Amino acid sequence: MKIQLLVLAFFLASVLSQTTCPRCTPLCKNGDGSTKLCGDDGCGGSCGTCSPGQSCCQGTCACQPNCAGRQCGDDGCGYQSCGTCSSTQTCSNGLCTGTPTPDCSGRTCGSNRAGGSCGACPAGQRCRAGQCECYYDCNERNCGNAVQPADANSATCPQRSCGTCPSGFTCGSNGRCNAQTPCTVLVTVVNCATRQSISTSSSVVITSTSLSYTSTITVSAGVAASWSTPGLGDFSFQTTASGYLTSTQTATLTATTTAVELCVNPAQVQIDVRNRYNNVSIEVAATINYSGVISGSLRWTGVTTFTHGGFGSYSFTAIPDSRYQTGNLNFQISSTTTLIIIYVDPLPIPVTVVDCTSRRAIGSSSSVTVSGSASYTATFTVSAGGSASWSFPSYSSFSFVTTASGYVTNTQSFTVSSTTTGVELCVSAATVQVDVRFRDTDRSIEVSAVVAYTGMATGSFNWNGITTWTHSGFGSYSFTATPSSKYTVGTLNTAVSASTTLIIIYVELLPYCGDGFCMGTETASNCFLDCVAMFLEFENADGSGPVNGPTVNYFLQNPREANSQTGPNRLPSVEATTTRTTGTGSNTVLEETYAYNELVYFEVVVSTFINFYWRANTTNIDPALGVYRLRVHLSKLLTSADFNYRLVNTWKPIDATPEPYGPTDLNLHLFHSAGALDINNPTLTSGGFAIGKAIADSKQSGGPATMDISPGSGVNVAVWNSKPPRSSVIAPSQNNRYLVDSGSYVVFYGKTSNAASGKQVGQVVMDEIFLTSPSLKSDHKSDLWYVSIFTVDQPGINQPNINPQARFKASTITSSKDMIFDCEAYAYCAQFKVPYSDTGRRSVE
Repeated sequence: MKIQLLVLAFFLASVLSQTTCPRCTPLCKNGDGSTKLCGDDGCGGSCGTCSPGQSCCQGTCACQPNCAGRQCGDDGCGYQSCGTCSSTQTCSNGLCTGTPTPDCSGRTCGSNRAGGSCGACPAGQRCRAGQCECYYDCNERNCGNAVQPADANSATCPQRSCGTCPSGFTCGSNGRCNAQTPCTVLVTVVNCATRQSISTSSSVVITSTSLSYTSTITVSAGVAASWSTPGLGDFSFQTTASGYLTSTQTATLTATTTAVELCVNPAQVQIDVRNRYNNVSIEVAATINYSGVISGSLRWTGVTTFTHGGFGSYSFTAIPDSRYQTGNLNFQISSTTTLIIIYVDPLPIPVTVVDCTSRRAIGSSSSVTVSGSASYTATFTVSAGGSASWSFPSYSSFSFVTTASGYVTNTQSFTVSSTTTGVELCVSAATVQVDVRFRDTDRSIEVSAVVAYTGMATGSFNWNGITTWTHSGFGSYSFTATPSSKYTVGTLNTAVSASTTLIIIYVELLPYCGDGFCMGTETASNCFLDCVAMFLEFENADGSGPVNGPTVNYFLQNPREANSQTGPNRLPSVEATTTRTTGTGSNTVLEETYAYNELVYFEVVVSTFINFYWRANTTNIDPALGVYRLRVHLSKLLTSADFNYRLVNTWKPIDATPEPYGPTDLNLHLFHSAGALDINNPTLTSGGFAIGKAIADSKQSGGPATMDISPGSGVNVAVWNSKPPRSSVIAPSQNNRYLVDSGSYVVFYGKTSNAASGKQVGQVVMDEIFLTSPSLKSDHKSDLWYVSIFTVDQPGINQPNINPQARFKASTITSSKDMIFDCEAYAYCAQFKVPYSDTGRRSVE
């Protein structure tokens, strides 16, 4: 077949700039440089054609004058005349009428308009508009000399050129540029369908019968080959490329031919995607990606024609839409290849394990062992409530052995076919016995119960004796047995294993008064055998009287933590187990719901007072009293005018307390390096500055004795309690009262870096001495208690050092009943005297 000749102007320009091989360039210029609008272009083509009624004259289309049979007037083109008449004539229909008169004015040649001549021109010239001029003819010529009359005189009319030819052209005898024969042509090979370059090299056999010419060239993939042509004319091209059908084409080379485009059609093969297990085309569509000689993808919906890019190695990846795994194939396509098969394996199918009875997923993981033909075996795990992905080896029958914790091992057989979407196995639950027993007798209780359980599964069942329980797998369980009456709720955390046959949940008898536990609705009022009554009474540390409306929070752990930098701090995370609040008209609080043998912490909160903290050990409740009683003297918030620290001494409860525990008159003594501070020494100065004063110590019965002091850094302050002699007449209540029975305690308040208004920084409690030295409780001779040594590193900033001394001793009583003792801290108080006149109530008891 004839092929197209591709003339690429931009490509040709590039080739011409790189070779001396001539090419024919159309020439549409006249010899004088003007543009030719018509006529021959010098390469066998045309510069254009003229409209009807026009003629091409020297490359220009012009009106064709027509003066045939006319002497004068318009030539039919409107810009020339067929002649003029003499002045004595007129022009009528192209003819001069009337008698002519000779007229040669301004004319040197030609007609005198009366049948005569105005003169003849020299040889080689012509007369034009009554004037002689040289004649040059370049019509249809673009090179060489212009045509002149044969008798032209070169002296008066020298030769003129019609133009010169470009490189690669010669000027012919006809005055036209003629192209030389082309020497090279670019040959390309493309895909006939896409007209794009093929991706493999081609072999092209070129023949010409007229020139007796045969030649073979190689065209590289995507690159044009340069062919040295033997001449012009018709040529035959036979193209062979790997992966393409051989193609034969013809083309005619002319002087303007610069390139020849040949084309070939790809060879094709069939491609199929099949199930490896049955060698049948899969029933779902797939996408096939391929790479190698060429790369791309195609959509497969059945046996599909694959137009490859040439013989050679290819890699195929088939991706089915569903049900099958991705398949891969490396394949060599040759001229004999007609079918390519890509095998894919079915997707793994899910294997689930359920309870054989309920057909619901079991609550534990399972181990499944699969066996089949050809010695096939596999083991995998099915998670609780989930599934396992099983890649089966073929369509055939398989045996499944399922083992799950808490279930009986089960063996089942299934046949897997192309329609199988999953395998459901099942196991039956193992069982154990459950009993609810009274712990003291280890026998089943005589009432029914509800048993709830959580762990590997959650549920409940009614118990009316030893009960068979179907669990949900081996593992940890939590049981709660709730008897219908008489017994407490029982709990059990246990692990159920393959060896478990019996589970026992123990319960206790419900609480009763006298069982040693204060619980349920029991209080000290209705069950004093189990519950302690704690009675608190609040007064002002300045001795001004009761403090009403306190709120008391009770805890079973310390609500504060020690801090050496700031003093004890409240722990927000510790919450009260009980809270009691009285009205504004009461200063007492009663709590009756705590048992014996417990440590109970108090927090007392009253507006404008420093919070008070206490710990009561109910183990120490005196059975003779039956009630834990505590008198508390609360301190007002400290102001900037107050000293840094306040020590409050309080002793046994209220006046109604029977002997020997009634209120005992005590004095509080502080010994500083600058002097003593007590009821007899109510102010303390150092270096001319007040550093302490007695706030209250007038009401001896039950306290308080309150002292404020601001010791310097590192100064020791010795703290003592004394029980001075009292008149049996003036103070009969003090008869048979002893220091060790006073229940005395000293509370330390102080300013710190995070409590400018003060906080409770410590306390020293006499009764705590008896926990480690109970024999001292019988000491009726001692009338002095060395409470503590008190120092502070950074006054008003950090936690003071409170070092309890825990010692009792007896003073020397003079004949005048003055008390003499050694404060053991400073020399000035080695013989410190408490005068007998310190009777507190003086003449009033």
